[in-house]
Amino acid sequence: MNTLDSFIPEPRICEVDSIEVPVPAAAAFACARHFDIARVPTAAFLFWLRTLPDRFRSSGRTAVASRPQLRFDDIGRSGTGFHVLVDDEKRLVVGAIGRFWLTHMEFEDVPTDRFASFAEPGWGKLVWELRSESTAHGSRLVFELRLTATDDESFRSFQRYYRSIAPFSRFFRRAGLRLISKELVAIDPREESRPLVGDLLIPNAKAQATDGIEIDAPPSAVWPWLVQMGCRRAGWYSHDDLDNGGARSETVVVPELQELRVGQVLPATPKSDDGFTVLALEPQRVLVLGALVNTELDRPLFFDDAKPEHYFQSTWAFVLEPLAYERTRLLVRARVDYGPDVLSRRVGALALGLVHHFMEHAQLEHLKERAEGRTHRVQNTWHDIGSGIAGAGIMLIDFATPFLRGARSHWGTTAEDAARAHPGDEHVPEPLWQWTHAIKVQAPPEQVWPWVVQLGQDKAGFYSYQALENLARCEIQNASRIHPDWQETKVGDELLIHPKAPPLTITHCEKDRALIAAAGIDPATGTVASNAFGTPGTVAVSWAFLLEPTADGGTLLKSRYRCACSNDLATRVQYGPSIVEPVGFAMDRRMLRGIQERVEL
Repeated sequence: MNTLDSFIPEPRICEVDSIEVPVPAAAAFACARHFDIARVPTAAFLFWLRTLPDRFRSSGRTAVASRPQLRFDDIGRSGTGFHVLVDDEKRLVVGAIGRFWLTHMEFEDVPTDRFASFAEPGWGKLVWELRSESTAHGSRLVFELRLTATDDESFRSFQRYYRSIAPFSRFFRRAGLRLISKELVAIDPREESRPLVGDLLIPNAKAQATDGIEIDAPPSAVWPWLVQMGCRRAGWYSHDDLDNGGARSETVVVPELQELRVGQVLPATPKSDDGFTVLALEPQRVLVLGALVNTELDRPLFFDDAKPEHYFQSTWAFVLEPLAYERTRLLVRARVDYGPDVLSRRVGALALGLVHHFMEHAQLEHLKERAEGRTHRVQNTWHDIGSGIAGAGIMLIDFATPFLRGARSHWGTTAEDAARAHPGDEHVPEPLWQWTHAIKVQAPPEQVWPWVVQLGQDKAGFYSYQALENLARCEIQNASRIHPDWQETKVGDELLIHPKAPPLTITHCEKDRALIAAAGIDPATGTVASNAFGTPGTVAVSWAFLLEPTADGGTLLKSRYRCACSNDLATRVQYGPSIVEPVGFAMDRRMLRGIQERVEL
């Protein structure tokens, strides 16, 4: 039985955070229980801010900020309202009964043996446990939090309060566990000094850094993620805004990227073919990458070339060591050599001293998540968020300029071209409103089509403002590569816009030419009945993606949207141009540019 079952056996809220460390349980717990939470960034300030009203009351004058004691040991000390319920070699349980939601918290002092049975209405109950559990390769540190209340009304008050502080609580717990882990699992000096495959490629390295992580998966599950690394491949799984051009690293294993060979170059940047050369390869065990750069000319060389006066040479070795119980120890070692000139020394110090550990730590954590199957499909990067803010600004301008709606309706093409008939118009022959947006792509239609045909909420997304789409709970992850599994779209398939919205149906799919979808039409006639709009709430739309080859070998890509609806106010407001057009213009234009960027990259 869980120890906390003795105090809150049926919690209304329960949250558990844990982290594994390669040290015995007793040693891990000893380190954790004395850990000072104030070492977590922002924790001390927020704790001081939360207790400021109390300190004003107690002193009657402005309180002087002092660094609080925030060790786990101290939380249950006398006078805090929290009490130690259990304390032994592997666990510390602290609990409190109080009205936590009040500005000035009130606590009820209850003996440990009455904690579970206390049921006086009007109180919240909280317990948390810090414990260590032995594992095959060390131990697991666990922080478990349980909340409940003695009556429904009190729980609602407690729940509202907890919702406001939950993000900070989770941040402190998880950041604290990570810092404790760093203290306990700093790279073993023996791993830093022992030879690894790839060391002899730079026998006289001027600097070296070794990082490692234990993964709850066998080497066979880790290896596929390593071999598909690289820009314009699966990414580097680190800070994508810094090393992958803002494109998110893949969250799935890509079959066509699983073939890797010695001598192959993995691009290091989104816009260059230069990068890291595969120097050694042993499936499921070793991958060694390397590079040699003339720093004076900023020109890559072959790794075995004679070194110029100004040079920077590096190796990057990934070594997988199988552990018991289907686990893996992944070691990553970077070694560098550089010329005697100041420029080369600065490049070397920056690359290994300032940048490497920051990027490598993120890479290892994200590799672990992927190999263990813990990666979420949807995740907005800072690039997505920044782009979304810009997109929201465009929408505001569009809302403020309804008189420009006519000009926006044919962005990228002429009014005359937008007015002519296009494929798909037959679905909605008399639209209430429409747009025809276009963009010139410097590539033939057969290179544009694969990006168009995989559009959809459940597929490649819409290459638009992902953060804004996800703010509307679209759960979209824009793809940065062509997925073969999404290329088999056919007539009758669905084009999903939102997970909770009715889908459009694909009515026409002509490879390299046209993808057309519609909703609200009669399947037998392929159009909307002329008398259909007499019924309130009736809507018919068509959305055509048209690829027109240009004389210079490029493609004019068009997005043509047409909408008709019943004349009742609610339907006109929801589907008419007043709201949909300003949002649609910003999103659709970004989508076309997103396709253009991906094709021309």
